[in-house]
Amino acid sequence: MTATHEMKGALLRNLKPLNAKERDHLMRDAYLGIGSAEVDIDHGKTTRFLSAEFDKRLKEHIRHELKLTGEARCVFAGMDYHLDWIFAALWMATQNPAWPYSADSTPVKMADHTRVENLDSMYTDFRPVMGIQEDIDLLAVYEVDDTLAIVFIEAKGSAAFDRVQLARKLIRLDRILVDSGIAKNCANSLPYIGRAGVASTVGHDRCFSNGDKSSFQCLGRSRRAV
Repeated sequence: MTATHEMKGALLRNLKPLNAKERDHLMRDAYLGIGSAEVDIDHGKTTRFLSAEFDKRLKEHIRHELKLTGEARCVFAGMDYHLDWIFAALWMATQNPAWPYSADSTPVKMADHTRVENLDSMYTDFRPVMGIQEDIDLLAVYEVDDTLAIVFIEAKGSAAFDRVQLARKLIRLDRILVDSGIAKNCANSLPYIGRAGVASTVGHDRCFSNGDKSSFQCLGRSRRAV
């Protein structure tokens, strides 16, 4: 994502207050000790998001897979981050970068969804905002020189990856980038999902090749031309 300095700052500012996942805050405190120091009590001022080892692995992934070779710095990470929240953060960053300091907001015009008879709406409804809890297991945002790398990570334990589920998320992410207005301000806005997990003892998990538990693999890209 290469956009204006104002838009990038607004996006990072928006992601934190929209993160209403209690589990994320609990796990950060339990595993990283966030909240143990006075400066970390205010989530808005937190600068530690990932463990040193996980951060290192993601930086390697960004450098090798996304071909961004500058110094990478994690500026936000959120677990089980709703797709609706991602759209809201991007929408407000493009339409009203002064939010939440400005009371004004730009209404989101959403088209109605027409159900297809005898077909589950999960196969036909890909609107950016749906009021459901569809999420990304881990949303990580890195600043690399003048670029923001937004990495979407899906993880599985004993269950296999569901390609239908992943394809659906890629389609929604593509709609989110387009309808939020961020796509026209980016040099490269194709959604990218990396996958990670714990190797299954029953052999269902296929997220790691050759038993490498530190790998992240690209599952797909949208086909929309920017």
